[in-house]
Parts: sequence; C-alpha cells; structure tokens
Amino acid sequence: MTAARTTVFFCVFTLFLASGMRTAAQTTATTAVVNGSLRLRTDVPLQGALVALPFGVGGWALDLSATSGSGIDAVHVWALPKSGPATFLGAATLGVARPDVAAVYGSQFQTSGFNVVAHAEIPPGSYTLAVFAHRISTGSFDIVEQLPITVRSTALSDLVPCSAGQVAQFDGAQWGCADAGSGAQGPAGPTGPTGPAGATGASGSTGPAGATGAAGQTGATGSTGPIGATGPIGQTGATGSTGPIGVTGPVGPTGATGATGATGATGATGSTGATGPTGLVGPTGATGPIGPTGTTGSTGSLSSAHAFVTSTSVQALADNTAVAFDGASTLTGVTLSPNTTLTVGTAGAYLVNWGVSTQGSSGTLAVTINGTVQTPLTQGTGGGSAKLIGMQGILTLAAGDTVTLRNRSTTTFTISANGNGGGGNTAFLTLVRIQ
Repeated sequence: MTAARTTVFFCVFTLFLASGMRTAAQTTATTAVVNGSLRLRTDVPLQGALVALPFGVGGWALDLSATSGSGIDAVHVWALPKSGPATFLGAATLGVARPDVAAVYGSQFQTSGFNVVAHAEIPPGSYTLAVFAHRISTGSFDIVEQLPITVRSTALSDLVPCSAGQVAQFDGAQWGCADAGSGAQGPAGPTGPTGPAGATGASGSTGPAGATGAAGQTGATGSTGPIGATGPIGQTGATGSTGPIGVTGPVGPTGATGATGATGATGATGSTGATGPTGLVGPTGATGPIGPTGTTGSTGSLSSAHAFVTSTSVQALADNTAVAFDGASTLTGVTLSPNTTLTVGTAGAYLVNWGVSTQGSSGTLAVTINGTVQTPLTQGTGGGSAKLIGMQGILTLAAGDTVTLRNRSTTTFTISANGNGGGGNTAFLTLVRIQ
C-alpha cells in the first residue's frame, strides 16, 4: 500500500483568479455568446488553441430570466471534425464559483461556472469545439459556443513532465528528467489559424420623430363697422270707406349701408418646434443561428468508481492538517471516513481534481496518497484578494489506498468562501476511475 505511485499526466487547471484572465466586469459582459436572456462563455481552451488529450474545458453559462440559480442544468461538450461524425467529450460539472460573473449579473449567478476534462479518444487534427448549455425553463439546449482547436499527438513531455531547461531521459530502467544539452527539443509548431468571424447583425430601427412645436398665438379680431340709419316709415293711407281696399302707400326708401370696419392685423407665425433627437443605433445582432443538434451520444455518466466531496465551512488548517469535507458528496466504489479521507475500493488509473477557495491566506496545499505528498498535485498561493486555486492530474491507485487534501505550509492556512460570508463551497475533491 505504500509503494510509489506513477504520475501518468498532470496539469495546472486554474478555476478562477480574481486578478486573472476574465476578472474585469466589462470583459465578462461583452465577450459572451448571447441568445435572448442566455449568456455562455468558454474561458479555456482559447480560440485556435493547440491541446493534447486529456484537456480541460471551463467557463460559465446563465439564463438572466431564471428566478433562482443560474437557470442552466447541464453543459455538454462535443468535438466536430472537418468531416465525419461528432464525438461527445463529456458533461461538465456545474456549480463552480464565479465571483467575476456575479459582479456583472448579480449574486444569483455566483455559481454559474462549469468544468469538464475531455479525454475521449479522437485522432489528432483540426476540430470545432461545440459547448452546449441546457436551459431549465425550456428543457432544451438553446445556446452554443463554437471555437476552433487543434488536437495534437501525445508527446513524451506529456507523460514525463520536466522543469524548464530539462528533457526526459531513460536510464535503462525508468524515465526521469536531465538538463538539456545540445540535443534540446526543437521550437514549438505554429499556432493554428483563427476561425472566421461571425456575420454582422442587422442595424437597429430608426428612433421616433421629435415632437411638433407649439402653434403661434391668434391675432386680435378687428372692430365691427357702424350700422346705417333706418329710413323713414311711409305715411299710412287714409282708411277708405267700407268697400274696396284702399291703395297701399309706397314703401319708404332703404337706409344707406354703413361702412365696413377695417380688417384686424394677422397674428405672428409661431416658432418651429425643436427637431427630435436622432434614434439610438440598435444593438449588434446576435450570433448566427445555432447549428443542428448532433446525434444523441452516450449519457456521459461517471465510471463505476468515482467520488465528489465538498466543504461548505470556513476552516483554519494547521500544518499537515487535512481538509474536512462536510458538504454534499457523491460516492461510488469510494468511501469517505472520517470526513477527511477517501478510500479507493478498486485499483486503476484515476483522474484527481481539487480546488480550494482562499481569502488573503498564503501557503501550500497538496494531495497525499497514504500520507505521501504527490508533488504534481501540489499548489501554493501568495495570499492577496479572494481566489480559487486548484490542480488536476492522473494517478495510479491500488485498492485500499487513502487520499487526502492537506495543508503543507509551516503556518496555518485558512480556506473561505471568496469573502461571501461562508456561503457556497469552500473546497472540493474529485476522483474518477478512467481505466
């Protein structure tokens, strides 16, 4: 049980650094793929990246219309070759803390991050990495981000990692590292081409016309001219004797018409109303339509032996003290007892992944197998602002081996919840048997 373990592969997988690649709120908000209220961003790998299997895929996804949580319940990753069928690379682990995203969209989306390790067997070559997010409210994959990558063959440096200035060397019995001589490795190959830019969205509609100006004041009405005098009434004729009616007297002449009064002056024309503001330019159009959904692949379920354990409490760890996992856990073929120690039930190669949230604490943490520190799975921090550090790698374990995550500093190391008062996970440790 105490025999030395062979490190098959390791890499540093930084989940989030407060001063790192996407901590600026403006960057986070403007570089995501947008579809309505959905937002999706893949932080790693980058566009045109050259990767070797297995490799990490990480980022964040959210639905702004969700009433609680991120609104996303699954993230699936596919590799699309230039010709031939697509390959399912895996279903991501959700709930990863992303304080940079919460700073832009609100504390509801603090745990909108996702991570997955792609280790499907695909030949070297050019691929389009398609990352789909599954929306809870519609029950479908409603948004996708696509980015070009190149998968290279596994090199000796992947199996035997050495420090800068060293190369792998076989002494007849085992592989090790030696200082580079005249036979140093050649320069790295060129970076693959950048994928084509998406089509420009349609222009926004023209803004509304400005309001009409007020009407000018009406001029005063001119005065009415005088009425002419009435002519005299004619004399009434004498009443005749009874008999024929007498002649009617003549009608008096009509009086003269009075002069017409002068017309009043026309009122001044009112001033023209101010021109309304020019309408705002509409927002840039959304990314082109989502490509057809690929054929349904395997469910991407975990292997018959795996473990996922978390901590939700703030812990001050003395030197060589193990992290206590008191939060949610998923265990198959692996046991947790006491709450600091995972015991493997089946021998094999395991993908090991851990992360710890810090708030200004400095020191070093490491994975230990049967109490022995695994150097490739050791990571330190210099303190400073809130951050989440972590490591991942592949170890060969025997049945009955014990795995812990310990403080390997000479001082006390404190794990926290990114300064959010203890909410959310403060640490996690995963084991997945891959062969």
